[in-house]
Parts: sequence; C-alpha cells; structure tokens
Amino acid sequence: MKISLYNFVSFDAGHTNEHLSPEQMQKLDAQLAFNEWLFFDYSGGCELFAITEESGKHLPAAEIESRLAEVIPHFTTNFRAQEELQMQPAIIRLLKSVAGLQVDSSGRVLLEAVREAFEKTTEEGYSGPVLHYLFQKGIWLHEKIRMESSWYKFAVQPAAVVRELAGKIFGTVKNKYVHFIGWHEDFELIVDELAAAGVQDFTLHCAKPQLVNRKIRQSNTPPSKINGKLETADLIFIGDVDAEFQLQKNAIARRMAARNNARLLLCNYSSDVKIIEHVKKLYNVFSYEKSELLHLIKHNNNSRQAILPEINQWFEHETQEFLRWLESDKRYNFAGMIGASKEMQRIFELISRVARTTITILIDGESGTGKEL
Repeated sequence: MKISLYNFVSFDAGHTNEHLSPEQMQKLDAQLAFNEWLFFDYSGGCELFAITEESGKHLPAAEIESRLAEVIPHFTTNFRAQEELQMQPAIIRLLKSVAGLQVDSSGRVLLEAVREAFEKTTEEGYSGPVLHYLFQKGIWLHEKIRMESSWYKFAVQPAAVVRELAGKIFGTVKNKYVHFIGWHEDFELIVDELAAAGVQDFTLHCAKPQLVNRKIRQSNTPPSKINGKLETADLIFIGDVDAEFQLQKNAIARRMAARNNARLLLCNYSSDVKIIEHVKKLYNVFSYEKSELLHLIKHNNNSRQAILPEINQWFEHETQEFLRWLESDKRYNFAGMIGASKEMQRIFELISRVARTTITILIDGESGTGKEL
C-alpha cells in the first residue's frame, strides 16, 4: 500500500479549524478515490493523510490541491501546498500529531483536532483498519511519553507555561478569579488553558468593549478606575491598555487585606515594565514580566530537546512495527481479538486509550460476546 501525507499552510492569518460537513466528505471521497483518508483542519493549515493500493495512481500535491478546491470554497486562495511526505515520514508525522507532539500556528497541540476529525471520518466510513491501527498506536505513544518520560512536564507554549506556573503557586487554579487589564493576543489561549484547568471566572477591564473569548465578562472600566476593582483577583494579567496606567500599590494592598494575604499572581504582557514595579516586593505577590515567561519557555524547550532523541526512537520503532503489520495477515487482529467492523475498531481504540492507565473499567454484555478476552 501507498501512504502519503499532504500538508497545506494557510494564507489567512485568522484561519481557524472548520470541519468538513458530511456532504463535503462524500464529495471529497469521490474526488480522491482513496482506500482510506483523514483530513484535519487547524489554525494555520490543514493536512490530508491518504492510503491507497500499491497499484493506484500517485496524486501530486498540486492535484490534491485542485481536488480539495472543488470541495472547499476558496481553498486555492487561502492555502498553498507546503510539503508532501511518503511512507515512513508520513506515518511518523501522523503518529506525532495523534500523540500530541505537533502544534498549530496558535500553539495548540493538534491532538484534539486530529481526534475530532478521526471520529467524524470513522462515522462516515472513510477510515478503516489502517487508520485505526495508527490512531490506536498514536494514543498508546501519547500515554507512553506521558508515563515514561518527562516530555509533558516541560510546558513550552505560553498559555501552558502560565497554567503550570499558576499551579505551582496556588496548588490548583480551580475556582480562582482571573482579571485582565487591557488585552493581549496571548490571553485568548490563556483563557482556554485556565478554563480547562477549572477557572470559571474571567473579567476584562477595558475602556471599550472588545471581541474576545466568550468566557470573559467585560467591565468596560477605564484605566483610571481599574485599581478600585481588583479585590477579588487571584491572577492579574496586564495587556495593552488604552491610556497610561500603573498598578497602584495601595490597590494591591487592599486586595491582600480583603483576601487575608492569599497569594496573587501578576503577569505583565505590556511593553511598559514600570506598570507593576510598585507592587513587585509585596508579600505573597508573585510577579512576572513576559520576558521572564519567555525565558521559562526557552529553558523548557531545551529540556525537551534533550529527551527528544529517545522519543523519536519510539516513533521509528512503532512505524517499523506498523509496516510489518501492514504486510502481514494480522490487519484485523488486535491483541488476540479479530474485528474489521467500525464498532470493533472503536473498541480497540478505546482499549489503547485506557490500557496504560489505572482507571477501573466495567465491561458489560451478554454471555459469549468476548468480555473475558
């Protein structure tokens, strides 16, 4: 079989992932005539992973681009082909996307985008045993990396670094109160990251309403009055303010008194380093400039690079195992169980996802349906 991965980059800086509709998927399947395929769209680009018979005609990236344009409006004006990978490089890239090692242009890992696309592709019947095998292995590698390496202990995306830092300061960010003074482009991902960790209350202080994350409540407070509205804050992020602003020492002192000196995290993303200079030395106030957060990212990146060679060996080994499996008669065999149907493939995927955890599993079903196996 032939295995290819086509990668396209977006011209549109504001491009975000939009999943194909069932009608578009049906039309694309007719256009491509692949055995199996997976298309996933994300911020900054999209990828098409394709599996064809050895005797099938190879389609270059330009031809794939043309056929995608017939299904997706404005594809040729918004995207251009970036690279085309064949066999082992294509397999490793897909495995890394499923395992959470690839990120999009905004810094989000591709794992969720690939997972959502895979589920939709499976529902519509365009994925088969080959894609299921690779998806299962990708999930398995994700768990192996998480449990047998320190890769995920080193956050390298700005929002993840903030979440990790807040976790070390507070123990947990669940039910903490976050205040934004002005706005910065990094705050969008910070909101999503902290919300996923349990934060439910976000307030943005700005003189004019802004189109920002819907999880945020806006106070439309001018800079001159912000200092009187911070008593509930656990985390304060300062972005680009509309006028000259400085965080007042007495405002933070009032907050500390109101919260019995509970810890407070300040992150200054503005270009003015003087904004928080008066409050840096207050007891239980943890303050960081954006440059300091970038230094953490650099340190964590270096730590990840040190363990990357070992992790790459895991991907290369699993790729070779996959290629041997592909040439054998075990294509529908999973750990002694045989199943080619979509339902069994989903069960195999679920087993891959939970097998390396300590979760308690209840297996239900009638006698003779294979529960013991």
